[in-house]
Amino acid sequence: MQRINESQLEQLTIRVLERTAMVLADPIGPNEANALTPPTRFSCLSYCGDASGTLYLSASDGFLAEIASSLLGVEPEEICLDVDGKDALNEMANIITGSLILQLGGDTESISLGLPRKLEKAHEHSEESDIVEGIVETCGQVMRVTWVPGDAHEKSAA
Repeated sequence: MQRINESQLEQLTIRVLERTAMVLADPIGPNEANALTPPTRFSCLSYCGDASGTLYLSASDGFLAEIASSLLGVEPEEICLDVDGKDALNEMANIITGSLILQLGGDTESISLGLPRKLEKAHEHSEESDIVEGIVETCGQVMRVTWVPGDAHEKSAA
């Protein structure tokens, strides 16, 4: 399977956000992200087969309100983050992971995609060299996308 870098992961994420949720986002660096509202909602999705890995998403409430409101066609103030926000984050995990697998060459590999899972806190990773993290923002709100290829933490893809 191929590899991707931080910029490619960010661009893939931006394309998914624009295409599915009509949310315009821009890539930002860690220092810029640290100055904005921190992520408070977390999700992950694993895949296994000829290749394996896990994609972790974390987003601020405002970012999720933008995604969920666009997906549902309502105003951000009408969103229940515990329900609609969770569903929107899980849907983004699903779509971004599927797009990631295709970009990595998964159209020629046998890979099973698991189900998105809500996490209680951000994924903490050691200084693993294989980890790729991208950060995007919209309207001063942040979403972090972390790809861990071959992640042994989640082998429950079905």
